[in-house]
Parts: sequence; C-alpha cells; structure tokens
Amino acid sequence: VSTQSGHCGRESKGFGFATFSDKNALSEALELNGVKFMGNGIMIKHGKEIFCGNLNFDTTEKDLEDFFVHNGIPVGKVTILYDKITGDCKGCGFINFLDESAFNKALKLDGSEFDGRNIRIKSSNEPKAITIFCGNLNFDTTANDLERFFVDNGIPVVKVRVVYDKITGDCKGFGFIDVLDESAFNKALQLNNSKFDGKNIRIKREETLKEKRQRAATTVFCGGLRFDVTENDLKTFFIDNGIQVSNVKIACDYETGYCKGFGFVDVLDESAANEALKLNGSEFDGCKLKINFHESKRQRDQSRANSLYCGNLSFDVTEEDLKNFFMVENGIHVTKVKLAYDNETGDCKGFGFINVLDESAVNEALKLHGSLFRGRVINLPGSQKRNQRSNQVYCTFLTKNASEQDLKRFFMDHGIQVRDVKIPVDKRTKQLKTFGFATLSDETAVSKALELNGVKFKGQGIIINHAMHSGTKAVNSGTKAVNSGTKAVNSGAKASMNVLDNL
Repeated sequence: VSTQSGHCGRESKGFGFATFSDKNALSEALELNGVKFMGNGIMIKHGKEIFCGNLNFDTTEKDLEDFFVHNGIPVGKVTILYDKITGDCKGCGFINFLDESAFNKALKLDGSEFDGRNIRIKSSNEPKAITIFCGNLNFDTTANDLERFFVDNGIPVVKVRVVYDKITGDCKGFGFIDVLDESAFNKALQLNNSKFDGKNIRIKREETLKEKRQRAATTVFCGGLRFDVTENDLKTFFIDNGIQVSNVKIACDYETGYCKGFGFVDVLDESAANEALKLNGSEFDGCKLKINFHESKRQRDQSRANSLYCGNLSFDVTEEDLKNFFMVENGIHVTKVKLAYDNETGDCKGFGFINVLDESAVNEALKLHGSLFRGRVINLPGSQKRNQRSNQVYCTFLTKNASEQDLKRFFMDHGIQVRDVKIPVDKRTKQLKTFGFATLSDETAVSKALELNGVKFKGQGIIINHAMHSGTKAVNSGTKAVNSGTKAVNSGAKASMNVLDNL
C-alpha cells in the first residue's frame, strides 16, 4: 500500500496520520492496532476529519488550531488550502482529531464567529449532500417554513439556507436545501411549481461553478421588452425563429409583477446562442429587441471601465458607421458598439456607447472629442472629465459592506494620500453600491492607485481605473440626447443604464 505520514515540527509529537490507497487498505491497517512498531505497541484507529469553510483569506493554520484549542478541543493535523498564485488562504481547510469526543465537540462550533466570519464546520467523511435551489419564495418566508414544506411532503432535509436582505431582514425570494441522496432529490423536483406560501415555488439542482460557466456560454440577455410580456411570449418568439429554448426567465417587479424590461433565455448550445444574437434589433411585440450574451457582474464592471458615451450623433448613423469611425479611420480597437434607437421610428436617438480594448485605447478615443463625424461634432464627455478631475479614480467590485472610510483607509495603508471618497447609495434599498470614486492628492498618487488594480480589498479583488464619468457641469450642459437617454433608462434601455450607473 502507499502511505503518507504526517509529522509536526522537526521531532515527532508521538502521533501521525497515514493516507491509504483505498478502503480495503484502510481496513487492513486498522487490524494492526497494538502491533509492535519501533519497540512500542502502535495505536491505530480511524481518524476523524472535519471540513472548515468560510475562512478569512489571511487565516493561517496556527490561527485555525488556536481557535479550536481556545474552545477546549485538542486537534491533530491542521491543513489549510492555499492559492498557488497569491499564496492566500482559499477560505477552507481540514482538521484531523485524535478521538471521537473532540470531533463531536468541534462539530458543535459550526456557525461560530472566527476571525470576523461565521465558520462552517462539517464532517469531511459524511456523504456529500445534494443542494437544491428554491426560488420565487415570499419575502416573509423563513428557513423553518421552507424546511417544513419539504418534510411535510416526505422529503428529509439535511440543511436549509434562506438568503436574507442585510438591511430589511426580509427573504430575498430564494434559498437552498440540502438532501441526502438522489431519491430525495427526485422527490423534491416533483414539487417544482407547487403552491408554497401563496406562490409557485421553483425547484432545481444548484449548479456547480463549472456548470454555471458552461451555461453562461448559452445564455442570452434580452432587453427592450414590454412591461406586459410573459416568459411564454418570449419563448414562442425564439422557437418561431427556429431556435430551441431550454429555459426563459423574465425579471419582474416584486410589487407590480410586471416585466422590468429585460430577461434571459437559455438555448441548447453555443451555435443556437450565435443564431439568437442575429435576432438583435428584431421587432418583438411592437418593440425593438436587444439581444446579447449574458455577462457576469465582474465582466460588466470591467467592460464598463473601458466604456465611452458618444453624443451628438446623426439620426441616420448605424453601429457599423460608429465602429468604422474609431477602428478604420482612427485605429482604435473597439470591442462593442451600442446605439440607442427610437422604438417607434427605429432611428438612432443621437447617442450611443462604445467599449474599447484597454485604458490606452480609452485615452486615444477621448482625443477625438470635437471631431467631425458624419457632418456633426462628436461629443465624448469623458474628455472633459479628464481635464477637470484628472486626480480621481473609479473603484468597482467593492463588497456590499465596504464603507467610504474602509476605501479611504485601503488607499492610505498603501501610502496614497486621499482627499475625498464617495460611494453612491442605492435609492431603493438605501444600501451602498458596489462602486465608488476616490479623489487623490496628485497624478503620482493616481499612478500608485492604478497599480493596486486587482489587489484584495475586504476579501475581493478591487478594480481600479481612471474615473471617466462626466462632471456635474457636463451633465447640466449636455445635449438633448442625454435627456433622451434618461427616458430610455426608465423604459429599460441597457445602454443608458450603463452610463447612468457611472454617473
């Protein structure tokens, strides 16, 4: 058999751990309990191991060991998983215990506070539970309500988690349950669309990260929808155009139940997704449909950092015209072009957006502010911003609990002088948004700040770029196109939402 023993320090502590090739080898090893080994009768028993999750990224094995020892629990071997590139803790680890009683005591610490987080503890030897997603829950649904629903239907539940809003304390409308085996899982699936607490509950298997990434390649975003459109209407539209659809989800207002103007469609494969993209701009239920690949929040934030608003455009300009102006005529790499169109006439509303490759392309594009394009002087407000506030940086991918003081301290801890920090507040939830702006002392401070792009801030990699939104003056003196853009936002136009988020 192949074994691997564990020792702590330069000298043996009198105990160790061995990993065997399979269960048969383990059984044979347990039969050697009491056999002489180097003059002593060796004691061999099945090691008890727990999994520890939700750890801080700077947690060390000594910190984790001290936590259990402080709670009166002797530990054996402590192993934390580290990221090979950054060297930081991956947020999880394992602990071996010498006896059953220490193991059982450790399990009772599940959910306890450790290093500013609630540690998750479970046996690493227990069979892996199947996680089920439960959606369309009421806002007053509790974990006990959800558990009772499944138990009353003859399905034993291992664990229940309902996701709550941190400010209001209300359920966010979804949660998760863990069941032991495929049999319980299949029973749970039969309850999909059943009445629960006055709503039709949605039940499906929780996807792994790999499955989510695969699905992202076959999910398209659909914008510009009417408020009264249904999921069946959207599904029928795609099927009528020869595209097989596996799932449709429309975003609805929680209070009115009406469509918010956008939704998502899952198609069978990447080929079908590419066919779906060709329907972009098609008329659907009296509106011009906007179709694009669904992007993750991180992708949207990175894309937005290199996005530019283009105003004072001719009403007959096309996206191809705008792309050629930047790429062909001026050699600027453009990755995406989006014009705002009038739903009735189909004409350009006089403004749009472009995404360029990187920061250097942004700088080159801004130099074209005031250039003649199809008989009009193109307006790139970001260039005004650069001149007015060159010492400001845009910070995004912040955690929801990050405050202005936290962001200021982050820069100052890296030796960067900060004049002011502003994180906008969401008007609906009264919660801080996940992006903000920092005004620094000078251009040298800005250069230092840009070098921190991707550095961990409160457990997440922060994205830092030059602030490119237009100043208050530029907004007040904006063209009619900007005012039209505000109306477009109210009707769910994605392009206007992007720029107003930055504003």
